[in-house]
Amino acid sequence: MYLDASYNRVNILVTSFNYLNLTPRLNNTEHKMIQRQYEYLHALSFVIIYNFYRVFNIILQLLANFLLNEYMERRGVKNLDTVFNFIQFY
Repeated sequence: MYLDASYNRVNILVTSFNYLNLTPRLNNTEHKMIQRQYEYLHALSFVIIYNFYRVFNIILQLLANFLLNEYMERRGVKNLDTVFNFIQFY
């Protein structure tokens, strides 16, 4: 739904430039080529953003694991249940 709206915006933008005579008239195949390029651009940007999210999520998980291990070592806790009971208590 979002992608369809953005394609419509791109087509409106291209046709408005054509009416202003800033660019030469485009035939149907050139419109399709531009639309396909924007489709690839949207897909690529989604993949890049999603991969940044995954890497950030992995870094957060590693940090949480490290902090939990440090806490357990300093408290001398051998069992995770006591840690979770402590967290629920607070």
